[in-house]
Amino acid sequence: MKYALSAAAALLLAACAAATNSYSVGAYNSSGRLLNQKVEIDSNQAGIRVAAGALCKVHPGAQIRVHSNITGAELKEHRRRCR
Repeated sequence: MKYALSAAAALLLAACAAATNSYSVGAYNSSGRLLNQKVEIDSNQAGIRVAAGALCKVHPGAQIRVHSNITGAELKEHRRRCR
């Protein structure tokens, strides 16, 4: 069920995203290990909040990080911790 929700969110984002998906959204545990290894979520600027919300539902307590696919830099303003 967890992975079905992640896959559905990824497909929704892929359908709604523009031709350039310039951000990667990932869920990490407290030791920095990537939790969503089976699904890679890329998004445009408008879809970052939707992707983060979907990851928080699947991985409560995770830390959400957003990286630019162009520069590789993390966007600190989009970092959040799931409840």
